[in-house]
Amino acid sequence: MDTIKLIIPRVLVERHYPHPEEYGESIIKLVNGMTTDVYTDENGKLFSITNDQELIDYINNEKKEENLIILTKQSVQLKTLEYLYKDILAKWFNSLDNFEHNEENIIYFISHSFTSLSHQFIISLNNEKIGLCGFSIVNKTAYLNFDFYQKKISQKEGTNVFKLLSTYLKEHYLIEEMMTIILVEDIKKLLFYYENGFSNIANSIIPTSKTEYKRVYLLAKKLPKYN
Repeated sequence: MDTIKLIIPRVLVERHYPHPEEYGESIIKLVNGMTTDVYTDENGKLFSITNDQELIDYINNEKKEENLIILTKQSVQLKTLEYLYKDILAKWFNSLDNFEHNEENIIYFISHSFTSLSHQFIISLNNEKIGLCGFSIVNKTAYLNFDFYQKKISQKEGTNVFKLLSTYLKEHYLIEEMMTIILVEDIKKLLFYYENGFSNIANSIIPTSKTEYKRVYLLAKKLPKYN
């Protein structure tokens, strides 16, 4: 059988893993346990070049759609991160890091951010895009990120951002805990998490570059267990 380009709906992806070959992009594990290597095309779609009939039949039979998620609360909106936002992400990422994020890095970040257990959202405030937030779930723990690039937000606005994401998580996943890792020096972000019920449970030192190490806090918020 000849190989075909098989589009993989990201909602069927459970995890991305590093590709063993230098030219490869990613190895994925699907929600049914099957694995395959994947790439991202010029339209931001995830695909595999394959002649595996079992894989082809599974993908074709599932017919899953990658529906956009839009969450709103007052002046705040969270919307699924899409390929069309690659330029604004490049601007944000390259304004903060010493590392240069090229277009390929940005496209991979967007492509891999949407799986059955993870999601990234563009945060908008009064229709202005100001940052990113999202989650990745391991077992019953949701690891969160909130990154505000464009402007300062009030405590109330920050709480609305947090409530939108945490409510979505509690409604769609059986999670028992939310966690994040924050640089000790990032006072504003620490305050954001403290204001939303997180506590410091551990600290450590991690490498932030080839020559630099920084201290971080591990923050957590317990949730009621499901019966």
